[in-house]
Amino acid sequence: MLVYRDGRMLLMIAKRIPKPAKYPPRGVLAVDINERQIVLGNTAFEERIEIPIDRALHYKILAEELMKRYGFGKYRTWTGGESWKE
Repeated sequence: MLVYRDGRMLLMIAKRIPKPAKYPPRGVLAVDINERQIVLGNTAFEERIEIPIDRALHYKILAEELMKRYGFGKYRTWTGGESWKE
């Protein structure tokens, strides 16, 4: 349909798309993501994948403690700032 609106010509096109055919599902897979593991499975199998989140959290806490201890202007030798010898 061609429409004249607000000084412009607009062409409106509509197309009918048929609904997709319904099909039965081939299977069901459940995925559960927790803090310590990921569980995949259905009625036939179950697989558990451990996540090393404890180790990553430990290193994050250690890095934060280092930043608290050495993160002020007195210790800038490794960041390219002032030298501690000056």
